[in-house]
Amino acid sequence: MPERIKKINSGNFAFKLMENIEMFTRACKEYGLIDAETFQTCDLWDGENMHQVCICIHALGRKAQKNGLPGLGPK
Repeated sequence: MPERIKKINSGNFAFKLMENIEMFTRACKEYGLIDAETFQTCDLWDGENMHQVCICIHALGRKAQKNGLPGLGPK
């Protein structure tokens, strides 16, 4: 997925860091995850819905494994 995210923002500006999260979720959708498998920026940034963030990470791992890349967890 590195080719899907062109630039990673750094620094201490919240809006730039939140933009990084948005670019990650957008790349996940482009990779094939459905909306129910992704999360909103505030879910991670504010720690409001970490369960949904974990769902996204596991869904991304499954999708990667189906595409012949290293996955997350057992095959």
